This record gives sequence, structure tokens and C-alpha cells, in this order.
Amino acid sequence: MFFVIIATLLLAGCSPKVDADKFLIEGRVENIPDSVAMKLCVLNGGLLSTIAADTAIGGHFSFADTISAVKKLFLLVKADGFSTCTLPVWAAPGEYITIKGEDRLLSTWIVNSNLDEQRDENMLQACAMDVLRQCETLLAEETDAMKEIMKHRNDTVVSNRLRKKIDSSQEKSFPLLMQVYKARIECMAMMPRSRVWMETFVDYATMAKLSPRWMPFAKELKALYESLPEESRQSEQGRLAYGFLYPKRGVAVGDSMADATLYDIDGREHHLSEFSGRYILLDFWSTGCGPCVESIPEVEEIAAAYADRLSVVSLSIDPKEVWIKYVREKGLTGHQWNELVKGNTGLQARYNVSGIPHYVLIAPDGKVQTMCVGYSKGFLWKTIKEYIK
Repeated sequence: MFFVIIATLLLAGCSPKVDADKFLIEGRVENIPDSVAMKLCVLNGGLLSTIAADTAIGGHFSFADTISAVKKLFLLVKADGFSTCTLPVWAAPGEYITIKGEDRLLSTWIVNSNLDEQRDENMLQACAMDVLRQCETLLAEETDAMKEIMKHRNDTVVSNRLRKKIDSSQEKSFPLLMQVYKARIECMAMMPRSRVWMETFVDYATMAKLSPRWMPFAKELKALYESLPEESRQSEQGRLAYGFLYPKRGVAVGDSMADATLYDIDGREHHLSEFSGRYILLDFWSTGCGPCVESIPEVEEIAAAYADRLSVVSLSIDPKEVWIKYVREKGLTGHQWNELVKGNTGLQARYNVSGIPHYVLIAPDGKVQTMCVGYSKGFLWKTIKEYIK
């Protein structure tokens, strides 16, 4: 009945009335099977969190929820024939939003609303739509092949055949993805420097620093930065993008440690220099990182065993609220600090953090002894025993 009412309103040229503190999203997509699970997500601390879900029936689905300000959401579909791509959907109080598509290529679906942010998002999407369709078709095939590998993980013959299929597909999809990024950057040169523009620019600048293979357009992004008015350059996002595009020299093994102003959960300021004359183990981590959380007991054991010589500093890269809540709920002890900076900047950039957990061992003389990424049980114990006799 709900969809009959919506269809009647649309035929009449009207949009349904939406409460002032809510949004309503109505989706109509052709050529997708029934019972496909749709998830509406929000970015939370670098991870997507589901805020609403629905099942597509006859290509129809809908979401409704409360909202207090304009916010960027993401539509995600986990089903056969779909890639891992997401569709950006901007929502606002009282806003009615429609989504239309013709197939399982999620990133090519069209979102319509009265929001300027969605208009700009659609402009970027349209810059390379034909190439995007080709690219996501291949990405969907790769996603399905990865699912099959998981099902046949114990069958080497099948797994190897599927991996070869993925490798062959990636040889085609990667150049297409580069075409999409290049086309969007070219479009950005002619677009207004809006909220969506700045967010996309920061995302691309971040990739150019952390994953240059996936964003080999640092020169073009620097040209975009130089075109920004001074006010935009001095904004939080402008300074963040600058840090990625023009990074300071990173600290290497043998260099003197980099320091910064750090904060505990009560807002007090700290510096690594407080531990001068002792070994320091920096642990860059996040609540959304499985290996990071898994390593916590071992980190605590090491801190206790070497308490006379070593200070462990757990440096969270999470947003303030997420970090404080987790530390308090889990009762984490020791030096639980956060630089409270946006993105991979500050000490993250200085210590070349591209993956977490990321560990840095600093000697009593302030020189960096070793840096390593990742965690497996016993790994930290082995590293510490190798350097602290």
C-alpha cells in the first residue's frame, strides 16, 4: 500500500509530505532480484555504520529516519552481482529523496533531491558515467569471485583459478578507475568550491599521500589547491589537504623522534618528551581496527613487564567522542592519548602511518629504533625483547 500511495503522488506531480525532523528516501531500481538487502550507512570514525535497512521488493525500497542537519549518507548493497561500491546520498530535515537505477551497478544510480550537495555529487558522478559503468561491471565480477574464493578456501585448484580471473579483471578495471578519477579532477577545475568539492578534494589528497598508486594525480591536485582562495586554504579542510599534498619529511629509523601536543581523555595536554630517558612504545590504533583491539592485552602485558624502563603511549586516531567512549567503557589503562587532528596528519604523517596498528619504538636517547605495522599474537613481545635487553 505504501508504494501505491507514493506512485499515486508521483503521478500527480507531488512529493509526499515529510516531517520536519525526518528524511524519506524512495528507491526504484529495475532489473534487480527481489529480497536484495539495502543498507543506509553513515561514516563513523572511518567505518560505515548502518543506520537503516530495507529489502528491495519489485525494485522498490525506502528509508526514513530522524535527522537534525544536512548529512552525507551512503547506500550499500551486499548481494551477488553487486560490487563493494557505495552510493553517496545527502539527506536533510524534511527532505524527500528519490533513487533510480537500471541495473546492479550501484554507483551509477541517480539520486534526486532539492539539496545543493546532491547536485554537486551528481555532477561529479556524471563526469565519467560511461567509464564508471564499465569499471563497476568488472568490480562486481571481482567481488563475486572473492566470495567464491571464501567458499572454496580449501580447494587450491578452484581458488587459484578464481584468483587468476580476478587478476585478469583488475588489469582492465584499474585503468578504467584511473580514468574516472582523472575525469572527476578535470571536472572539479570547473566546479564551484562547495562543501562536496572540498570533501572530495580532501579525499583525493589523502589518497595521493597514502595510496599514490590509486591516486597518481598529485600534480593535478596541487594545481587545484593553488586555485583555492586564501579563505579556503586556511579552512580546516584546506589545511588538511595541504598536509597531504605537501607533507613534511617523515621520521625514519635512526632519526630523532617527532613530538606533538597530545591529549588524555580528560583534556589534559601531554608530550612524548615527558618520558625522556626511557624507552617509548607508540601504538597508533583505532577502535574499528580488529588487529588493534586484539593487541591490547599484549600491549598491557608489555607495559607492566617493562614498567621500570618503558612507557607505552596508545595513540588513538579516532574522533574524540568515539575514542573517549571506548576507553571509558573498556576501562583501558595507561597513557591513552589522542592528537585530535583530522585525517592522516600530525604524528601519523610524521611516523609514516599508512596502516594500523602501527608501532614505533623509541630509545632513551630519543632516537627511533624500529617501526612496524600489523599484529599477530606474540609479535610485540618478540620485537620488544629484541631491542630491550
